[in-house]
Amino acid sequence: MTASVAFFLFAVAASAQPAFEVASIKPGTLFTQEAFRAGQRPPIGMTIDGARASYRGMTLQALVILASGVKTFQVAGPDWTRRDVYDIAAKLPEGSTPEQAPAMLQTLLADRFHLALRRETKEFSVYELVVVNAAKLTPRPADYDSTLKSAVRPLTLESYSLLVGLGLDRPVLDVTGMKGEYLLPIEDLIRAGMRERMARLSPTAVEEGGPTPFGIVQAHGLKLEPRKLEMPFLTIEHAEKPTEN
Repeated sequence: MTASVAFFLFAVAASAQPAFEVASIKPGTLFTQEAFRAGQRPPIGMTIDGARASYRGMTLQALVILASGVKTFQVAGPDWTRRDVYDIAAKLPEGSTPEQAPAMLQTLLADRFHLALRRETKEFSVYELVVVNAAKLTPRPADYDSTLKSAVRPLTLESYSLLVGLGLDRPVLDVTGMKGEYLLPIEDLIRAGMRERMARLSPTAVEEGGPTPFGIVQAHGLKLEPRKLEMPFLTIEHAEKPTEN
């Protein structure tokens, strides 16, 4: 069931929303499999260092996600909003805090991308990641050496939930409430997720057996519980590619 709606600009008026003091937008470098195989690692993601905010290699959809505090599956839009990437460098006004950055990003998207969204509420089928036995989770050691090759890597459970969801038929939401990083089997989970995806696409092409995302999660004292939740859904109704500056 879908409850609709409001059609709105991110920033109603410049005076109503916090804004970056200055901001530049340039085309970013697209992260491709070919570049990955060639050893190229273009910077991707958001960083806030003091008064400076940086958004590197991010699509408009990814920027909307950061500005709105939603997940990838809660945003839809034209193909270019999921394909074209941008680098944004911005300065926070004196006296502002990093917690205000999402609101400032909303203002920037409205002003520079002329972004307009339609908001509605939809029912989603999801898995909730919950804790069954916390004793099976190993916190990241204080002396952890990231240069060592290992089958496990430190991850927050929020990041872990995103990784688990890559191989499943629905998104995974972290509701554990547990903070910090834990040593978790990233490579095993990726391989298990690929098997799950292939099995859905072509059941006869995948041999039975082998670990599943559900089994890996359970081995670490966690569980995936199916749920149906009413959640916000944003549709990019209008957006324009910004001019470079």
